Amino acid sequence: MPPKDKENCRIIWKLRKQSQRNHQKAVRNIIENTPPSSPSILQEINPEDQLQPTTPPPSPAVSSKNEKIRGRKKVRRDRSKFVIVKKM
Repeated sequence: MPPKDKENCRIIWKLRKQSQRNHQKAVRNIIENTPPSSPSILQEINPEDQLQPTTPPPSPAVSSKNEKIRGRKKVRRDRSKFVIVKKM
């Protein structure tokens, strides 16, 4: 690149980087200065929701068992291919 083009590229990069930094600072300021939502107001609006029992999450035992079986099948398949290749 000619020196003049290099200088133009550097100026453009510098301006873009400066605007990027300003944007990041603005977003950071908004996040830091935003007050958290107050849970006391939410409890006053819906007090019945706090009294209802929550259902436990489904047990992961079924899915993990299936994953283990699939994993073992894959390992055995990979080992058998390895043994076959090694015998040749």
